[in-house]
Amino acid sequence: MNTALSFPAQVRELIRTDDLLEALRLLQELLKNSPKLNEVLLQSARWSDISRQIRLGLVDFNQASLTKSQIRAGLLELLAEIETQENIVPEVRGELERFVAGKTIVQQAEKIYNIEKIDNANFS
Repeated sequence: MNTALSFPAQVRELIRTDDLLEALRLLQELLKNSPKLNEVLLQSARWSDISRQIRLGLVDFNQASLTKSQIRAGLLELLAEIETQENIVPEVRGELERFVAGKTIVQQAEKIYNIEKIDNANFS
């Protein structure tokens, strides 16, 4: 992921490249202390459900495509709200910048130590 992009731009890029799972994960991390977390959790549940239905062959292509498009649209609307708040409330901008900076540090450490998920690493 390109860390030079703003957080909303990063998530949009993930949506554009059809990496909805990572987009949902980033949004869940960012919004973990926000009332908007429920929106992301609902979209995440929809994604899990449609993915399972696709794997099991329980849904046709058109319905699966429609549901995936609805999830994308919901995430893009949520990003638009985040950007609006970011422009209105300076504290939101600061929080987004701290979140992205923290992710960059973690990504660099994971790369240096060749660790997939540094949060689960044991350095002893």
